[in-house]
Amino acid sequence: AIGIIFAIFNGGSIPFLALLWGNMLDSLTSVDSIVEECFQNFLKFLYLGFGSLASGWIMITRGLFRARDRQYSVGAVLEKSTFSKIGWYDVINQSEISTQFATDTNAFQSAVGDKIPLVIYIASMIIFSVVIAMYKGWLLSLILFSLILVGMSFMFVFLKNLQGKIKR
Repeated sequence: AIGIIFAIFNGGSIPFLALLWGNMLDSLTSVDSIVEECFQNFLKFLYLGFGSLASGWIMITRGLFRARDRQYSVGAVLEKSTFSKIGWYDVINQSEISTQFATDTNAFQSAVGDKIPLVIYIASMIIFSVVIAMYKGWLLSLILFSLILVGMSFMFVFLKNLQGKIKR
């Protein structure tokens, strides 16, 4: 749960960076003390950068630790399946079994490891982008939302074609 919370925070940091950039450009046009305003903007960027760095690190490491723990539990389940009748090993080579177990647990770790936090990161980045676009201007958000739908439909068609080619 900690990794998911930090993945959401890290995904939201990119749209907030764009919002901060726009606010910085707006503030520099109408200010008397430009040095003080630049320093305040610098501090905002610095805090957001360190927060994004820390949340990204926690997001990935928590995902990898969780995947490692799951890999051990799956390995324990697969290990129990090795206790079969003695005649079974006459048909199946033992090195094939251990290789298959290692391959399966490593595939499980790579599938669960950092991919789930990255999916949550991307989803939260899209959601925060739409919310900030609605906040700044609803016409811009309608354009952004339509482009997201077009992009998702192209991705769906691409994945369907790729899936058909893999099955062949």
